[in-house]
Amino acid sequence: MTPEALEALILARQPDKLAEALSPLSERDRRSLSKTASGIYRRVWNGEIQSPRRGALASLMGGMTKIGDGWERLHAGASLAVLGVCPLSQAKRLGWLGTDRYQDAFLRVIEDRRSDWLQEWLEHLLAQEWPGVSWDAVSALVKRGICERPRSDGYIRLMANGMACLTRATGSPCAPSVSVSWRIRDCSRKRCGGCSNASTTASASTG
Repeated sequence: MTPEALEALILARQPDKLAEALSPLSERDRRSLSKTASGIYRRVWNGEIQSPRRGALASLMGGMTKIGDGWERLHAGASLAVLGVCPLSQAKRLGWLGTDRYQDAFLRVIEDRRSDWLQEWLEHLLAQEWPGVSWDAVSALVKRGICERPRSDGYIRLMANGMACLTRATGSPCAPSVSVSWRIRDCSRKRCGGCSNASTTASASTG
């Protein structure tokens, strides 16, 4: 894959297709794309690459925006590209990873690469006040044997937040010891008052 091809994939705002394209790359190929991925992520984060405004907001403010579905897909893709080709130092700079909406793509990128620094990165992520990753995504990593179950307080906090989100979405208390799953479409936006730890498919097991 060329740097130009990677940039085109990110700008296409289709995280699933990006994950598919990264899948067959060797580690050597990935390293050759690291500078491109980190550069695009920085430009997206700084607002240099954005998404068109629409509707009433567009008429009032015009131009481009760092909010909305288009920007979320763009940011998620740029983040996945960093996870897919960059070293740990760059991965630690990531914020929101889009796992509440693009979990399948996230898991594929992580599982296909299986970086030797994955466990360290995950522990670093969970140590942040706002990890930027859903409980369901972390639980899936553990269940698939991609990484070990984290031992940090951040992992426990993320699990508790995930359970709280499920309780609000279903109206019934859910304990981590109960192995059940729910389909919750856009839980964080429609039913949980903005809980960023909800995911499209949320699990109430500890993994």
